Amino acid sequence: MKKILFLLPFFLFVACNDSGNKDKTSDISTDNVSVVDNGSYYKVVLDYRDKTPYEMGQQYGTVISSKVEGYDKLIDSYLVDLANNSGMDFSNSAILSIVSKRINDIKTQIPEEYMDELDGLASVLVNSDSMVIGDGKLSKEEFLLVSLLPDVVRGTACSALSVFGDRSESGSPIVARALDWFGGSSDQLVKIQAVVVYKKSTGSVCTVGYLGFMGVITGFNDKGVFAGILDSPTGATYNSEGKYSYPFDIRYALENNDSLQMTADYLSKHPYTYSHLVFLADKESSKVLENNISDDFRQLREDLSPLNGGIVWGLENTVAAVNSFILKDNFDNHTVYNGNYERWEYFYNEISALAGQKLDSEDLKTLITYRSDSGASHQYGSIYVVSTQQLILFSPDSFKLEVFFRPEGGLPETPVFEDIAVTW
Repeated sequence: MKKILFLLPFFLFVACNDSGNKDKTSDISTDNVSVVDNGSYYKVVLDYRDKTPYEMGQQYGTVISSKVEGYDKLIDSYLVDLANNSGMDFSNSAILSIVSKRINDIKTQIPEEYMDELDGLASVLVNSDSMVIGDGKLSKEEFLLVSLLPDVVRGTACSALSVFGDRSESGSPIVARALDWFGGSSDQLVKIQAVVVYKKSTGSVCTVGYLGFMGVITGFNDKGVFAGILDSPTGATYNSEGKYSYPFDIRYALENNDSLQMTADYLSKHPYTYSHLVFLADKESSKVLENNISDDFRQLREDLSPLNGGIVWGLENTVAAVNSFILKDNFDNHTVYNGNYERWEYFYNEISALAGQKLDSEDLKTLITYRSDSGASHQYGSIYVVSTQQLILFSPDSFKLEVFFRPEGGLPETPVFEDIAVTW
């Protein structure tokens, strides 16, 4: 039975925070890790082909600590902001105990190779045995909390759009994706934006995210399979027992699969703490995995899939996503929040007005940077909003990647995209 969500869930907005300053004078590398400071983001290459995951984590941690002075203070400051913005009192031992349980439940399901990476990173970056928020130090649990943010707390509110087939100028998919996160009281998240290439002989992956975050927020593999996460809350009671980390599962899926369908199949089999969407594309098409964990409704939405009542699309070779489920018989968290249906209506109206036209990356760039005259908020249908951290354009057939990285000091009126070359 379809259910209607009457009360919006309480979102815990998160950010990666303060006191880290980029070293602008030099770029640092070890034998297997290269980090180049490009001003607005770090370009990171991790070459795994003759190192263990633990050794790679150690090297990466060494470079991070050299490039970002006070990384421990930055992360600790982030947790202070997290507490301030979520209403969680991290000085309360009972609250810390709940957070600790969530971390320890989920980490047991992370693939061993990724836990080895995290242990290697922690061996360099961690400098405290105690989880004390606000002491300017970093404990192992605090570091793991940052690594598991989408699984332990949630705070993303994103939009995505893709055209393919005869709606694409190239005939192949083009993806546009907006990442909207709370960025911290002092633009802390901006300080550690990164494009990270994981070079492996068995399957390489590129992610657009943050220094030290080893899961996938937005990423693609060397076969051209793309994945990006979007929240889709149902208000279900939180339960972390036996649950997996979906950003780490996405990375595993990208490293080990060569098609959209295989990736979706893998991401449909594990239990997760939060319901969500995964926006997927490969060189043939684009689809949206509606992962409703609460009702075990986990299906791929295509361009012409049947939808819940009152939701109109029917635009061939075009898919979009906001923070809601819309497949027929899935949970209705769409029509109760105008920030969802206003963005959906914007995408629908604009694509409909361009009927018969083939769209290219510049067209999608125009659509993904829309800001309503009424205000830079989802409730007015805006896509480029006050919380936007990154805007990403990707073409799986050519691996063309363009990214707008939020600068310090607030959003510009017109976002500037950077071309980023990715070599495997």
